[in-house]
Amino acid sequence: MLILGARGEFAKWSDKMLGATLEAITRLSIKPVFISPKEHRNIKRIMIAYDGSENSNKALTLAAFFTSKLNLPLLLLNVNDSEDSGKKTLQEAKDYLAPYQLSQLDEKIIPGDATAGIVTVSKQENIDLIIMGSYGHSRIREAILGSTTVQTMRQVTIPVLMAR
Repeated sequence: MLILGARGEFAKWSDKMLGATLEAITRLSIKPVFISPKEHRNIKRIMIAYDGSENSNKALTLAAFFTSKLNLPLLLLNVNDSEDSGKKTLQEAKDYLAPYQLSQLDEKIIPGDATAGIVTVSKQENIDLIIMGSYGHSRIREAILGSTTVQTMRQVTIPVLMAR
């Protein structure tokens, strides 16, 4: 795992850019990347943004490991405009997590934009760490619309652990 600080010379524009080094490393790394804000915060509650993609499945493995080893609650979040699809996706995650016998597993499905949903729920639920898959779309789509991963890192003030 790589551990990086979220802010450097571009800190005053953090909502607009991550910094060239951080963004390059998160795009090129084949290892999980932990992005830490400047201010320390004890991790008491973890959330995984889970959409059933390959990278979010890798993130689910990290979430299972950390929450089981640290005996922390885990919130499974799926941002999905279809309640049925969201339930099916979260059931897959719960089936995977069952053998870990987590102390507390909560779930939430919300409609709308993925980044806005992740950021809003992390604040509402007092989340201390977001675990998510990284860069799930093509570079062309990301160049035009932006990446949920990058947008989330720009907007939150808590650590983010990205799975690759």
